[in-house]
Amino acid sequence: MIGGGLAMVERGWQTLIGPGRHAVSSAYFWYFKTPCGGAAEYDWDSDYLTDDWEPRDWPKSHATFAEWLLPGGMGRFKGFDPGQGFG
Repeated sequence: MIGGGLAMVERGWQTLIGPGRHAVSSAYFWYFKTPCGGAAEYDWDSDYLTDDWEPRDWPKSHATFAEWLLPGGMGRFKGFDPGQGFG
């Protein structure tokens, strides 16, 4: 996921949020600005549901959105704009 995200950055895609990891689904993510003005999530390794799954309520907070996030941590890579990170 990180390698693919870096390849997108090197090709001019701008980071919106990420990279990081969602706390609820465990998915690694990297959100990019799309050429048409929207956003796209590049992600990997989401949890999947089994017959044992039970629904729960999650409070709306930054802690339930992302376990960790690198808003400026990838700045050494060509094309990455740390000013476009989460903040």
